[in-house]
Amino acid sequence: MSSADTATGADREFFERVYGLYHQAASNGWGAMLAAFCMVAVMWPFVGRAALIAWLASYALVVSLRIPLVRAFTSDPVRESHARVWARRYTLIVLLSGTWWGLASIVLLPDGRPLALACFVAVMAASVAGGISSQSFHLPAVVGYVSLALLPLVFRLLLSGEPSYVPVAATLGLFYLFLVWNARRQYRRLGEIIHLEQHNLALIDGLKVQKSEAEAMRAQAERANLAKSQFLAAASHDLRQPMHALGLLSASLQEMTKEPEKRVVVEKIFASIEALESLFSELLDLSRLDAGQIQIRLADVPLDRVFERLGENYAALAASKHLTLTLESSAAVIYTDPLLLERLLGNLLANAIRYTEAGEVEVRATVQDRDVSIQVRDTGVGIPKKLQERVFDEFFQVGNPERDRNKGLGLGLAIVKRISRLLGYPLTLESEPGAGTCLRLTVPAGNPAAIAAPEETRESFGNVLSGKTVLLIDDAVNVMDGMQELLSRWGCEVLRSRDAAEARFVAHQRTPDVIIADARLEHGASGLDAIDSVQRALDRTIPAVVITGDTAIEVLKEAGARGLPLLHKPVRPVKLRSALTHLLISRER
Repeated sequence: MSSADTATGADREFFERVYGLYHQAASNGWGAMLAAFCMVAVMWPFVGRAALIAWLASYALVVSLRIPLVRAFTSDPVRESHARVWARRYTLIVLLSGTWWGLASIVLLPDGRPLALACFVAVMAASVAGGISSQSFHLPAVVGYVSLALLPLVFRLLLSGEPSYVPVAATLGLFYLFLVWNARRQYRRLGEIIHLEQHNLALIDGLKVQKSEAEAMRAQAERANLAKSQFLAAASHDLRQPMHALGLLSASLQEMTKEPEKRVVVEKIFASIEALESLFSELLDLSRLDAGQIQIRLADVPLDRVFERLGENYAALAASKHLTLTLESSAAVIYTDPLLLERLLGNLLANAIRYTEAGEVEVRATVQDRDVSIQVRDTGVGIPKKLQERVFDEFFQVGNPERDRNKGLGLGLAIVKRISRLLGYPLTLESEPGAGTCLRLTVPAGNPAAIAAPEETRESFGNVLSGKTVLLIDDAVNVMDGMQELLSRWGCEVLRSRDAAEARFVAHQRTPDVIIADARLEHGASGLDAIDSVQRALDRTIPAVVITGDTAIEVLKEAGARGLPLLHKPVRPVKLRSALTHLLISRER
């Protein structure tokens, strides 16, 4: 390959990175404003309103600078040749945004208020971590943003003269180094994917000359598309780690805070983190479906059980909007994957409630020969005929041009479409503006004789975890700190270890009642192997649960083969507590 060809390839790769920055500029801007509103909301009780409003207004002005910049980039007919100029301009906007977050550490953080500091750090960490993936197309932009946003807070804490702030500053410093390392890692991965795309495009051009190579070239193009989805799934492990730690620490803070006025602020923090987790989970589900990492588990299922769970999950949401929620299953039995079907119907139900302001939302099932037809009908705004195909596209929303985040990301129906295609269930839509919408799903009928008898209702077991010894196996210090704080508040004695050898040592000192292990440890070690190592060393079976940020199907299969329950980061505390309680109760039986 000549030097000219190499230069051309490098320039093309650089333009693809710049194009990625501008392509995501609008969604990044909305995300930045959402984070800014969260900061103002949680700091409202602690800081003067004038300072908060001034900071928010000036930050909104900085974010709005993206609008003319994106328009100018889009209208530039020779933007590829000006790629480095456009990269510098966008980097300047990102650096301004980081500067405003750094400025917040100076003007919005009061001295001597530990609760205010906790609130500020939680929102700041979530905001900065959330901006890593979308900005990693251009390394100077993301490193500059993280540095300007986080380092002023670190120095502010170090120079405060308060000894208790030093560990917080050190933790934030380590968090900063992790984010920079993760940004460099994603930057390299994106380069590999862009290079692979360029190579595949060259192969596709060759199809015009060599028809005999068509099948091989098509396979490589498909692998390139799959690589994009697999990249999102792989990168999610690193992004889930800080989110997981934030969730655990926030849950501990929620249990620690008893004063009503402080608890309101803590609950706002927790709600903001839950919203971030929900949005992140939607993006992750989409990437897993596209990457083919969803395993179907078919079974004969009573439809009323599915409807009962839907009612428990969405009755409060419907009631908050004064809507009538009706679910009628007609005692049907279906043959399906119950988890995937519940997710599909849940998305339909949530979407119907979101776009219905008055009236009712109805979910009804009718038996038709060998099939069961499930209808989700609402009295909402309806969908114009010309938009009915587009509602299943990613990020498309009817009647939400301002991108109100209360209406989600616009991924719910895209996930519904993919799940229905994966399961092979026909999905139809009927709607008219002002008359509501009806989505109809056709599911195979099941065999009632194959339904297992329901388990007897269990009596309350109280706090099963109190007094139990839990062995943690995790190489992430921040996650272990958050997990230890949470488990201690549940009455547990916590043993910490970073790898299999350390886990065996501490387990010999005190035998654990249950083990919690991260699936991926340092130096490529496996948490599942560490669990086996401890059990062999103690010559006994100890209940264990595996926590992972990895979405690869191989991890799911390996955990299933060993009979270990698997929880995906970020794990909600209530789900973790339920899993541990179930393991301990099962062992005692």
